[in-house]
Amino acid sequence: MTEPTIISDVASAEALWNKLVRPVSLYDEWSMRVGFLDSSEYDLHLLTDDAGDSGAMLPLQRQRSDDKLRFIGSPFLERNRGYALPYATGALAELYHSLPKGTLLDDISAADPVCDDSSFRQSDPAYVLDRSSLDYQNRDSLYQFVPKNIRENLRKIGKRVDSGEIEIVPSELGFTLEQIKRLQHDRFGDDSWLESPAIYSAIANLDTVAKSIAASTDCTVMRTSDEIIAGCISMRYRDCFYMLTEGVKSTASLSGLGSYLHYHCMASAFDEGCRLIDTGIGDCGWKERWGLALVPQYLFENPC
Repeated sequence: MTEPTIISDVASAEALWNKLVRPVSLYDEWSMRVGFLDSSEYDLHLLTDDAGDSGAMLPLQRQRSDDKLRFIGSPFLERNRGYALPYATGALAELYHSLPKGTLLDDISAADPVCDDSSFRQSDPAYVLDRSSLDYQNRDSLYQFVPKNIRENLRKIGKRVDSGEIEIVPSELGFTLEQIKRLQHDRFGDDSWLESPAIYSAIANLDTVAKSIAASTDCTVMRTSDEIIAGCISMRYRDCFYMLTEGVKSTASLSGLGSYLHYHCMASAFDEGCRLIDTGIGDCGWKERWGLALVPQYLFENPC
């Protein structure tokens, strides 16, 4: 293969994407990907094997300050991958190996057609829950799936929900996002994802993205009589429910609130016909305890 072609304008990048990608997951959709490109710091940097008749593509972004390469939408988006037509997997492997020495790409999906290359190694997995693995019938069947040491916390929060002391209500995207940002900042300070203007803006635009790809946003808040104590934002795409971001007030009197929020959102998704729940990368202290299935993810570091 000759030197890779770099595509940096949005229109050409979208045209190539539409040619090579048959979306399977939410993260395969162009509008989702490009929506999380931080154009204040990054330029598009799609690598392809042949500008005229491309069969392979590595969809990257380049940081202007140091030329660092990452997948488009990193670090927030997951299920990163290269794409290739059946005859061009070799060309995709060459694109990976054409990257500057030491380039590190992570959160690579097992759907990437060349991730079995010896230059890839496993990294933090993603966590999913398949309805069929639970013999799910109703919310109670999911409740029994939760570890015993967590059920008591769920019961306590559940009683407060049943009594009306805590309400769980659907919400608008903008309002939910503001509440989650506040809750995350209270717990994590400036390290919160939503302190990034680009990520905040991208999430704020998810209703528009959803309309363009036949998906929907799902926003929920938990509230008492005087404050919002939790919120979450998810998306439904095909038969999968993607948990994207959440915020929970952390106090001793609300122990188990985060677990209850997860339980409620997952049960609602199953009740409304979703087959799969994608909770994303990282255990965060609950996904393994709930027995969610681990989905391999990979990282690539070019040794050349």
